[in-house]
Amino acid sequence: MNGIKIPKYLPNRRYNQIAQQLIEAIQIGEYLVGEKLPPERELAENMSVSRTTLREAFIALELMRYVDIRIGSGIYVLPETAREVGNSPKLQHYPGPSDQLEMRRLIEGHLAYKAALNAEKKDIIKLQELLDLMDQHKKNAAKFEKFDQQFHLAIAKSSRNVLGPNLVNWLWNLREAEMFFSWSSKTQSENYRQSSVRDHEKILKGISRRTPDVAMTAMQHHIDVIRERFLEQNI
Repeated sequence: MNGIKIPKYLPNRRYNQIAQQLIEAIQIGEYLVGEKLPPERELAENMSVSRTTLREAFIALELMRYVDIRIGSGIYVLPETAREVGNSPKLQHYPGPSDQLEMRRLIEGHLAYKAALNAEKKDIIKLQELLDLMDQHKKNAAKFEKFDQQFHLAIAKSSRNVLGPNLVNWLWNLREAEMFFSWSSKTQSENYRQSSVRDHEKILKGISRRTPDVAMTAMQHHIDVIRERFLEQNI
């Protein structure tokens, strides 16, 4: 959908402000090359910021190669020679993962509700086929993601809201942005994909049984789980 665009500049993005503060601290030597940054909760409290925003700032810093995020170990300052500050302007062009997931929860939750009211038998069959394909390809992240996206798009089509498919496509295409991809790539696992299949089964059950509240709640829960993964990583 060509009519939906991200503004060329997203002013005063909170995660960018926090990233800049951390860059300044690194540049003046408050955090030295090779050192680990303070614990996340300590930094969040000292900087009066949420853990979600702080994590988005960490992702931005990693993309600019100021830090190296080592899951289970911590966040380490990289040498100046590693830095790619040219990435900084690009990060202004995309919302962070939390904003994307917030909008997905709102829009896709409503579309699941409408699908439970308006889906035809052929739509239910299509959704079951896509769910089966997701289950069959749990070991292949790329194929799983492909059928996952198609499942969500099929729900949007089943809602019979003419804007739904375009909105879902647009939101899912934002996942290819560096901010989202950098985070998402660290959270992929077969166990997660198995859990995701179960989430989608509950969404489909709500739609097929014509229980819109159940379908909407299942979709919102599914996206809440994705958001929780953003915070549950031990860094």
